[in-house]
Amino acid sequence: MRNINRKTKEKKKDLILICARKGSKGIKNKNLKKVGKIPLVLHSINIAKKFKRNYEIFISSDNKKIINLSLKQNINTILRSAKLAKDNTPEILVWKDALRFFKKKYSYFPKKLIILPPTSPLRNHNDINKCIKKFNSKKFNLVITGYKTNHNPYFNMVREKGKFVEVVIKKNFFRRQDAPKIFNVSTICYIISTSYLMKVSNIYKEKVGMVEIPLERSIDIDNKLDLYIANKIYDRIN
Repeated sequence: MRNINRKTKEKKKDLILICARKGSKGIKNKNLKKVGKIPLVLHSINIAKKFKRNYEIFISSDNKKIINLSLKQNINTILRSAKLAKDNTPEILVWKDALRFFKKKYSYFPKKLIILPPTSPLRNHNDINKCIKKFNSKKFNLVITGYKTNHNPYFNMVREKGKFVEVVIKKNFFRRQDAPKIFNVSTICYIISTSYLMKVSNIYKEKVGMVEIPLERSIDIDNKLDLYIANKIYDRIN
């Protein structure tokens, strides 16, 4: 990890965190898979660097290849413990761990934390700026991103009940247009107040805002089909 000598009067920066563990059920070594010949984790690093004037950038990973790639990019690294790299580890614990590491390194606590997951390589600079602007309005503890979906638990989503199925939320809606608008949460960006984060176990507890992102940029890579689609979109827009 690189050593930074911070001057007393230097501006205190907030934190951008990229969480990129080794394991993945859908795709082996997912965070090193490529979209447009660029590893997913490097997509997040590249977009984070556009904001380095106001933010320190950290990678949290248990993968030596990802750690080494990050160091070559002059990015701070946190070697994540095995305890925090399990399939069932709540990511909120990884965020809190990174904040403690940051405080130990710089002797102060950042006011906000920006998370840029590697699984959204199609995000752009403006998407992040919109999230920052919304968060800076000081109305929200957490700002997320989402996109409109045609799948609606009030209308066309069902669950099993014995040998039958039933609508997930039972309301008398006979047209999709009449049902409440539903958004899928995307992994474009999360921005959270660090004071709020450190006192909650559920980040959606209160005062959550959302920035709507077009479906085309909101793909969240979880399997090989997602990766294929992301490459096709990336090739078309580049």
